[in-house]
Amino acid sequence: MEEWDGQKESEGEIDLVKLGQHIWSRRSFIAKMTGVFVVLGLLIALLMPVEYESSSTMLIEEQEAESGVSQIMQRFGLGAISTGTSEGLPSTLYPEIIKGLPFQMNLIGKEISFAQLDTTVDAYTYFNTIHEPSAFDYIYKYTIGLPWQIKGLLFGDGKEKLTVNYSSSLSFKESLNKVYNIGGDTLKPVSALSNRITVTAEGNLLEVVAEMPDPLAAAEVGQNTVELLKEYIKGYKTKKATSNLEYAQRQLESAREEFETAQQHLAEFKDSNINIATATAEIQLQRLQSEYELAFNVFNSLALKVEDLKLKVQEETPTFTVIHPFEVSSSPSQPNTELIIFISLFFGFFLSIAFVIGRMIWKEVFLKSNRRSLTKNSK
Repeated sequence: MEEWDGQKESEGEIDLVKLGQHIWSRRSFIAKMTGVFVVLGLLIALLMPVEYESSSTMLIEEQEAESGVSQIMQRFGLGAISTGTSEGLPSTLYPEIIKGLPFQMNLIGKEISFAQLDTTVDAYTYFNTIHEPSAFDYIYKYTIGLPWQIKGLLFGDGKEKLTVNYSSSLSFKESLNKVYNIGGDTLKPVSALSNRITVTAEGNLLEVVAEMPDPLAAAEVGQNTVELLKEYIKGYKTKKATSNLEYAQRQLESAREEFETAQQHLAEFKDSNINIATATAEIQLQRLQSEYELAFNVFNSLALKVEDLKLKVQEETPTFTVIHPFEVSSSPSQPNTELIIFISLFFGFFLSIAFVIGRMIWKEVFLKSNRRSLTKNSK
Protein backbone atom coordinates (compact mmCIF):
# COMPACT_ATOMS: atom_id res chain seq x y z
CA MET A 1 0.00 0.00 0.00
CA GLU A 2 2.83 2.42 0.90
CA GLU A 3 4.58 1.58 -2.36
CA TRP A 4 1.39 2.40 -4.27
CA ASP A 5 1.04 5.79 -2.47
CA GLY A 6 4.68 6.65 -3.19
CA GLN A 7 4.27 5.73 -6.80
CA LYS A 8 1.09 7.85 -7.02
CA GLU A 9 2.79 10.82 -5.36
CA SER A 10 5.79 10.62 -7.69
CA GLU A 11 3.47 10.58 -10.65
CA GLY A 12 2.02 13.97 -9.65
CA GLU A 13 5.38 15.64 -9.15
CA ILE A 14 7.60 17.35 -11.71
CA ASP A 15 11.31 16.57 -11.69
CA LEU A 16 13.09 19.95 -11.66
CA VAL A 17 16.23 18.51 -13.22
CA LYS A 18 14.22 16.97 -15.98
CA LEU A 19 12.31 20.25 -16.37
CA GLY A 20 15.56 22.18 -16.72
CA GLN A 21 16.88 19.70 -19.26
CA HIS A 22 13.64 19.97 -21.22
CA ILE A 23 13.80 23.79 -21.26
CA TRP A 24 17.43 23.62 -22.45
CA SER A 25 16.51 21.19 -25.17
CA ARG A 26 13.87 23.64 -26.39
CA ARG A 27 16.23 26.62 -26.35
CA SER A 28 16.01 27.00 -30.11
CA PHE A 29 12.23 27.38 -29.92
CA ILE A 30 12.54 29.84 -27.03
CA ALA A 31 15.09 31.91 -28.96
CA LYS A 32 12.86 31.98 -32.04
CA MET A 33 9.78 33.00 -30.05
CA THR A 34 11.75 35.69 -28.25
CA GLY A 35 13.06 36.96 -31.57
CA VAL A 36 9.53 37.12 -32.96
CA PHE A 37 8.42 39.25 -30.00
CA VAL A 38 11.45 41.53 -30.39
CA VAL A 39 10.65 42.02 -34.09
CA LEU A 40 7.02 42.79 -33.21
CA GLY A 41 8.18 45.30 -30.61
CA LEU A 42 10.49 46.93 -33.14
CA LEU A 43 7.64 47.19 -35.65
CA ILE A 44 5.41 48.79 -32.99
CA ALA A 45 8.16 51.30 -32.19
CA LEU A 46 8.55 52.15 -35.88
CA LEU A 47 4.81 52.53 -36.46
CA MET A 48 4.07 54.57 -33.35
CA PRO A 49 3.70 58.35 -33.85
CA VAL A 50 6.63 60.55 -32.88
CA GLU A 51 5.84 62.84 -29.95
CA TYR A 52 7.83 65.59 -28.25
CA GLU A 53 7.41 66.57 -24.62
CA SER A 54 7.93 69.85 -22.81
CA SER A 55 7.38 70.48 -19.11
CA SER A 56 7.50 73.29 -16.59
CA THR A 57 7.53 73.39 -12.79
CA MET A 58 6.17 76.38 -10.88
CA LEU A 59 5.84 77.45 -7.28
CA ILE A 60 2.42 78.85 -6.36
CA GLU A 61 2.67 81.48 -3.63
CA GLU A 62 -0.58 82.40 -1.94
CA GLN A 63 -0.94 86.01 -0.78
CA GLU A 64 -1.67 86.65 2.88
CA ALA A 65 -5.15 87.71 3.92
CA GLU A 66 -3.90 91.22 4.79
CA SER A 67 -0.92 92.58 2.91
CA GLY A 68 1.42 95.25 4.23
CA VAL A 69 -0.23 97.94 2.08
CA SER A 70 -3.67 97.03 3.41
CA GLN A 71 -2.42 97.18 7.00
CA ILE A 72 -0.92 100.63 6.42
CA MET A 73 -4.18 101.91 4.93
CA GLN A 74 -6.14 100.54 7.89
CA ARG A 75 -3.68 102.18 10.29
CA PHE A 76 -4.45 105.57 8.73
CA GLY A 77 -8.17 104.88 8.52
CA LEU A 78 -8.22 104.37 4.77
CA GLY A 79 -9.33 100.74 4.85
CA ALA A 80 -12.06 100.76 7.45
CA ILE A 81 -14.35 98.48 5.45
CA SER A 82 -13.47 94.85 6.11
CA THR A 83 -13.66 92.43 3.19
CA GLY A 84 -12.98 89.18 5.02
CA THR A 85 -10.27 86.60 4.49
CA SER A 86 -9.18 85.01 1.25
CA GLU A 87 -11.12 81.97 0.12
CA GLY A 88 -8.75 79.12 -0.64
CA LEU A 89 -8.73 77.01 -3.80
CA PRO A 90 -6.98 73.65 -3.25
CA SER A 91 -4.21 73.00 -5.74
CA THR A 92 -5.66 69.50 -6.24
CA LEU A 93 -8.48 71.15 -8.21
CA TYR A 94 -6.12 72.59 -10.83
CA PRO A 95 -6.18 69.40 -12.97
CA GLU A 96 -10.00 69.53 -12.85
CA ILE A 97 -9.89 73.07 -14.27
CA ILE A 98 -7.86 71.75 -17.21
CA LYS A 99 -10.45 69.02 -17.87
CA GLY A 100 -13.32 71.52 -17.91
CA LEU A 101 -14.89 72.22 -21.31
CA PRO A 102 -14.74 76.05 -20.89
CA PHE A 103 -10.97 75.82 -20.38
CA GLN A 104 -10.47 73.41 -23.28
CA MET A 105 -12.58 75.46 -25.70
CA ASN A 106 -10.63 78.58 -24.79
CA LEU A 107 -7.25 76.83 -25.07
CA ILE A 108 -7.90 75.17 -28.43
CA GLY A 109 -8.47 78.56 -30.05
CA LYS A 110 -4.97 79.83 -29.20
CA GLU A 111 -2.40 79.81 -31.98
CA ILE A 112 0.73 77.66 -31.78
CA SER A 113 3.81 77.47 -34.00
CA PHE A 114 5.01 74.31 -35.74
CA ALA A 115 8.70 74.36 -36.60
CA GLN A 116 8.54 71.25 -38.79
CA LEU A 117 5.59 72.60 -40.80
CA ASP A 118 6.81 76.22 -40.77
CA THR A 119 3.33 77.49 -39.95
CA THR A 120 1.27 78.98 -37.13
CA VAL A 121 -2.32 77.87 -36.61
CA ASP A 122 -4.69 77.35 -33.73
CA ALA A 123 -4.88 73.91 -32.17
CA TYR A 124 -8.39 73.19 -33.46
CA THR A 125 -7.40 73.79 -37.09
CA TYR A 126 -4.30 71.66 -36.67
CA PHE A 127 -6.06 68.61 -35.24
CA ASN A 128 -9.07 68.99 -37.53
CA THR A 129 -7.35 69.52 -40.89
CA ILE A 130 -3.54 69.19 -40.71
CA HIS A 131 -2.73 66.38 -38.29
CA GLU A 132 -2.77 62.92 -39.88
CA PRO A 133 -3.10 59.70 -37.84
CA SER A 134 -0.08 57.42 -37.84
CA ALA A 135 0.01 53.87 -39.20
CA PHE A 136 -0.20 52.62 -35.63
CA ASP A 137 -3.43 54.59 -35.13
CA TYR A 138 -4.96 53.01 -38.23
CA ILE A 139 -3.93 49.52 -37.12
CA TYR A 140 -5.41 50.11 -33.67
CA LYS A 141 -8.58 51.58 -35.18
CA TYR A 142 -9.27 48.59 -37.42
CA THR A 143 -8.17 45.85 -35.00
CA ILE A 144 -8.88 46.55 -31.35
CA GLY A 145 -11.17 49.46 -32.14
CA LEU A 146 -13.03 47.66 -34.93
CA PRO A 147 -16.11 46.82 -32.78
CA TRP A 148 -16.60 50.52 -31.99
CA GLN A 149 -16.20 51.40 -35.68
CA ILE A 150 -18.91 48.90 -36.62
CA LYS A 151 -21.16 50.19 -33.85
CA GLY A 152 -20.69 53.76 -35.08
CA LEU A 153 -21.57 52.79 -38.65
CA LEU A 154 -24.67 50.84 -37.61
CA PHE A 155 -26.08 53.02 -34.83
CA GLY A 156 -24.16 56.30 -35.10
CA ASP A 157 -22.54 58.04 -32.16
CA GLY A 158 -25.83 59.42 -30.85
CA LYS A 159 -24.60 63.02 -30.98
CA GLU A 160 -25.37 65.83 -33.35
CA LYS A 161 -22.40 67.03 -35.39
CA LEU A 162 -22.18 70.79 -34.98
CA THR A 163 -19.67 73.43 -35.91
CA VAL A 164 -17.43 74.38 -33.00
CA ASN A 165 -17.64 78.03 -32.05
CA TYR A 166 -14.49 78.46 -30.04
CA SER A 167 -12.64 81.62 -29.08
CA SER A 168 -9.29 82.26 -27.44
CA SER A 169 -10.34 85.78 -26.41
CA LEU A 170 -13.09 84.80 -23.98
CA SER A 171 -12.55 86.05 -20.45
CA PHE A 172 -12.90 83.81 -17.42
CA LYS A 173 -16.43 85.02 -16.69
CA GLU A 174 -17.51 84.85 -20.35
CA SER A 175 -16.25 81.29 -20.79
CA LEU A 176 -18.13 80.10 -17.71
CA ASN A 177 -21.37 81.85 -18.69
CA LYS A 178 -21.25 80.50 -22.25
CA VAL A 179 -23.44 77.53 -23.25
CA TYR A 180 -21.51 74.84 -25.16
CA ASN A 181 -23.59 72.68 -27.49
CA ILE A 182 -21.13 70.40 -29.27
CA GLY A 183 -20.79 66.68 -29.85
CA GLY A 184 -19.77 63.93 -32.24
CA ASP A 185 -16.66 64.56 -34.34
CA THR A 186 -16.43 68.16 -33.17
CA LEU A 187 -15.15 66.99 -29.79
CA LYS A 188 -12.30 64.94 -31.27
CA PRO A 189 -9.85 67.88 -31.70
CA VAL A 190 -10.69 69.08 -28.19
CA SER A 191 -10.04 65.63 -26.74
CA ALA A 192 -6.88 65.25 -28.82
CA LEU A 193 -5.43 68.41 -27.26
CA SER A 194 -6.62 67.81 -23.68
CA ASN A 195 -5.20 64.26 -23.68
CA ARG A 196 -1.77 65.70 -24.47
CA ILE A 197 -1.70 67.95 -21.40
CA THR A 198 -0.96 66.67 -17.91
CA VAL A 199 -1.17 68.85 -14.79
CA THR A 200 0.16 67.61 -11.47
CA ALA A 201 -0.28 69.63 -8.29
CA GLU A 202 1.44 68.64 -5.07
CA GLY A 203 1.45 71.16 -2.27
CA ASN A 204 2.60 74.50 -3.67
CA LEU A 205 4.34 72.89 -6.65
CA LEU A 206 2.60 72.75 -10.00
CA GLU A 207 3.94 70.75 -12.95
CA VAL A 208 2.53 71.09 -16.45
CA VAL A 209 3.56 68.63 -19.17
CA ALA A 210 2.56 69.09 -22.83
CA GLU A 211 3.07 66.62 -25.64
CA MET A 212 2.81 67.36 -29.37
CA PRO A 213 4.14 65.96 -32.65
CA ASP A 214 6.30 69.09 -32.99
CA PRO A 215 8.91 70.19 -30.37
CA LEU A 216 8.14 73.92 -30.66
CA ALA A 217 4.39 73.29 -30.58
CA ALA A 218 4.76 71.22 -27.40
CA ALA A 219 6.50 74.11 -25.62
CA GLU A 220 3.96 76.67 -26.83
CA VAL A 221 0.97 74.49 -25.89
CA GLY A 222 2.43 74.15 -22.41
CA GLN A 223 3.00 77.91 -22.14
CA ASN A 224 -0.54 78.65 -23.37
CA THR A 225 -1.90 76.21 -20.80
CA VAL A 226 -0.03 77.91 -17.97
CA GLU A 227 -1.07 81.41 -18.99
CA LEU A 228 -4.72 80.41 -19.32
CA LEU A 229 -4.56 78.44 -16.08
CA LYS A 230 -3.26 81.54 -14.29
CA GLU A 231 -6.23 83.51 -15.59
CA TYR A 232 -8.70 80.84 -14.51
CA ILE A 233 -7.17 80.37 -11.05
CA LYS A 234 -7.18 84.13 -10.56
CA GLY A 235 -10.80 84.20 -11.72
CA TYR A 236 -11.84 81.46 -9.30
CA LYS A 237 -9.95 82.85 -6.32
CA THR A 238 -10.91 86.50 -6.84
CA LYS A 239 -14.44 85.85 -8.11
CA LYS A 240 -16.16 87.13 -4.95
CA ALA A 241 -13.80 90.07 -4.46
CA THR A 242 -14.07 91.05 -8.14
CA SER A 243 -17.86 90.88 -7.98
CA ASN A 244 -17.85 93.11 -4.89
CA LEU A 245 -15.44 95.50 -6.61
CA GLU A 246 -17.63 95.79 -9.71
CA TYR A 247 -20.70 96.44 -7.56
CA ALA A 248 -18.83 99.06 -5.49
CA GLN A 249 -17.59 100.78 -8.66
CA ARG A 250 -21.16 101.03 -9.98
CA GLN A 251 -22.30 102.49 -6.66
CA LEU A 252 -19.35 104.90 -6.74
CA GLU A 253 -20.36 106.22 -10.17
CA SER A 254 -23.92 106.74 -8.95
CA ALA A 255 -22.66 108.52 -5.81
CA ARG A 256 -20.36 110.66 -7.95
CA GLU A 257 -23.31 111.87 -10.04
CA GLU A 258 -25.35 112.66 -6.92
CA PHE A 259 -22.41 114.50 -5.37
CA GLU A 260 -21.79 116.58 -8.50
CA THR A 261 -25.50 117.37 -8.74
CA ALA A 262 -25.62 118.49 -5.10
CA GLN A 263 -22.45 120.50 -5.60
CA GLN A 264 -23.93 122.21 -8.67
CA HIS A 265 -27.18 123.09 -6.89
CA LEU A 266 -25.30 124.55 -3.95
CA ALA A 267 -23.08 126.63 -6.23
CA GLU A 268 -26.04 127.94 -8.25
CA PHE A 269 -27.91 128.92 -5.09
CA LYS A 270 -24.90 130.80 -3.70
CA ASP A 271 -24.38 132.61 -7.01
CA SER A 272 -28.00 133.78 -7.09
CA ASN A 273 -28.14 134.68 -3.36
CA ILE A 274 -24.95 136.54 -2.59
CA ASN A 275 -26.51 138.56 0.25
CA ILE A 276 -28.86 136.26 2.17
CA ALA A 277 -31.36 138.48 4.01
CA THR A 278 -34.31 136.16 4.69
CA ALA A 279 -34.73 133.13 6.95
CA THR A 280 -36.19 131.12 4.08
CA ALA A 281 -33.05 131.62 2.02
CA GLU A 282 -30.91 130.71 5.04
CA ILE A 283 -32.85 127.45 5.54
CA GLN A 284 -32.58 126.67 1.83
CA LEU A 285 -28.81 127.22 1.98
CA GLN A 286 -28.48 124.93 5.02
CA ARG A 287 -30.53 122.24 3.29
CA LEU A 288 -28.39 122.38 0.15
CA GLN A 289 -25.25 122.42 2.28
CA SER A 290 -26.44 119.30 4.15
CA GLU A 291 -27.25 117.50 0.91
CA TYR A 292 -23.82 118.42 -0.42
CA GLU A 293 -22.02 117.15 2.69
CA LEU A 294 -24.06 113.93 2.76
CA ALA A 295 -23.36 113.27 -0.92
CA PHE A 296 -19.66 114.02 -0.37
CA ASN A 297 -19.46 111.62 2.62
CA VAL A 298 -21.17 108.83 0.68
CA PHE A 299 -18.93 109.42 -2.32
CA ASN A 300 -15.79 109.51 -0.17
CA SER A 301 -16.75 106.31 1.70
CA LEU A 302 -17.43 104.45 -1.54
CA ALA A 303 -14.15 105.68 -3.02
CA LEU A 304 -12.30 104.25 0.01
CA LYS A 305 -14.24 101.01 -0.32
CA VAL A 306 -13.33 100.68 -4.00
CA GLU A 307 -9.64 101.12 -3.20
CA ASP A 308 -9.93 98.59 -0.38
CA LEU A 309 -11.59 96.08 -2.71
CA LYS A 310 -8.88 96.62 -5.33
CA LEU A 311 -6.32 95.64 -2.69
CA LYS A 312 -8.48 92.65 -1.80
CA VAL A 313 -8.37 91.43 -5.41
CA GLN A 314 -4.60 91.90 -5.46
CA GLU A 315 -4.19 90.06 -2.16
CA GLU A 316 -6.17 87.05 -3.36
CA THR A 317 -4.29 86.79 -6.66
CA PRO A 318 -1.73 83.95 -6.42
CA THR A 319 1.83 84.46 -7.62
CA PHE A 320 3.41 81.91 -9.97
CA THR A 321 7.19 81.60 -9.73
CA VAL A 322 8.68 79.55 -12.56
CA ILE A 323 11.31 77.11 -11.32
CA HIS A 324 11.80 75.18 -14.55
CA PRO A 325 10.55 76.88 -17.75
CA PHE A 326 9.30 75.15 -20.88
CA GLU A 327 12.08 74.10 -23.25
CA VAL A 328 12.02 73.01 -26.87
CA SER A 329 13.02 69.36 -26.81
CA SER A 330 15.72 68.13 -29.19
CA SER A 331 14.73 64.45 -29.00
CA PRO A 332 11.30 62.80 -29.07
CA SER A 333 9.75 61.38 -25.91
CA GLN A 334 7.84 58.74 -27.84
CA PRO A 335 8.30 56.11 -29.00
CA ASN A 336 10.74 54.84 -26.37
CA THR A 337 12.34 52.22 -28.61
CA GLU A 338 14.68 50.82 -25.95
CA LEU A 339 11.86 50.31 -23.45
CA ILE A 340 9.55 48.74 -26.05
CA ILE A 341 12.25 46.27 -27.16
CA PHE A 342 13.08 45.40 -23.55
CA ILE A 343 9.42 44.71 -22.74
CA SER A 344 9.06 42.65 -25.92
CA LEU A 345 12.19 40.68 -25.03
CA PHE A 346 10.93 40.10 -21.48
CA PHE A 347 7.47 38.91 -22.54
CA GLY A 348 8.79 36.84 -25.45
CA PHE A 349 11.32 35.02 -23.26
CA PHE A 350 9.02 34.25 -20.35
CA LEU A 351 5.95 33.45 -22.44
CA SER A 352 7.95 30.98 -24.55
CA ILE A 353 9.31 29.32 -21.38
CA ALA A 354 5.81 29.22 -19.93
CA PHE A 355 4.58 27.57 -23.14
CA VAL A 356 7.35 24.95 -23.00
CA ILE A 357 6.68 24.19 -19.32
CA GLY A 358 2.92 24.08 -19.83
CA ARG A 359 3.26 21.67 -22.73
CA MET A 360 5.59 19.44 -20.73
CA ILE A 361 3.21 19.36 -17.77
CA TRP A 362 0.36 18.51 -20.09
CA LYS A 363 2.28 15.58 -21.54
CA GLU A 364 3.82 14.30 -18.31
CA VAL A 365 0.86 14.60 -15.99
CA PHE A 366 -2.48 14.76 -17.76
CA LEU A 367 -1.82 12.58 -20.77
CA LYS A 368 -0.11 9.85 -18.72
CA SER A 369 -2.89 9.85 -16.14
CA ASN A 370 -5.46 9.53 -18.92
CA ARG A 371 -3.55 6.58 -20.43
CA ARG A 372 -3.41 4.78 -17.08
CA SER A 373 -7.09 5.32 -16.52
CA LEU A 374 -7.85 3.89 -19.97
CA THR A 375 -5.58 0.90 -19.29
CA LYS A 376 -7.35 0.15 -15.97
CA ASN A 377 -10.75 0.43 -17.59
CA SER A 378 -9.72 -1.98 -20.37
CA LYS A 379 -8.58 -4.53 -17.78
